[in-house]
Amino acid sequence: MHDVEKLADRLFDPTIQLVIDVNETAIGQARMLESMEQTERDTGHIAAAAAELAGSATSLRVTTDNAAGAASKARSQVDTVNHQVDSARDSMSVINERVVETQAGVGRLKAASDEVGVILETVNEVARQTRLLSLNAAIEAARAGDAGRGFAVVADEVRSLSVETTEAITDIRRRIGRI
Repeated sequence: MHDVEKLADRLFDPTIQLVIDVNETAIGQARMLESMEQTERDTGHIAAAAAELAGSATSLRVTTDNAAGAASKARSQVDTVNHQVDSARDSMSVINERVVETQAGVGRLKAASDEVGVILETVNEVARQTRLLSLNAAIEAARAGDAGRGFAVVADEVRSLSVETTEAITDIRRRIGRI
């Protein structure tokens, strides 16, 4: 469970950074588009003034064509960046879904672990009572003397089984704790 939380924490910071980067990119694109539009407007004014002053239609056309090509290229780059922003947004959405699914899985795992813990407590209590019962049986076998020897062997085996059960429960708890 701790590893899943670490994974969620590692995914969270890069996701936030990605959102910040996407926002900064979008702001930069807007500024660049505004600057390009202003440049395009300025180019138009300069071209008109040059045509009036110089009367050189050819020179004006070359300048205007170059500016239009640059604006078209810049618009293409803005479109590319917008596509990348959309792609990043889609990726963030998928990451968010995976984080939600992981959290749900961790919740189910914790609930199952809690249920196993309750069962282990019950088995542990049975093992404790079995040890007490085997101790009482050993005492009674000792009182019975030679006639109780076989019973004493059985009582000792029951005690050994209860000790093994307790050790197995401890091992299961340790494994669940690691999960």
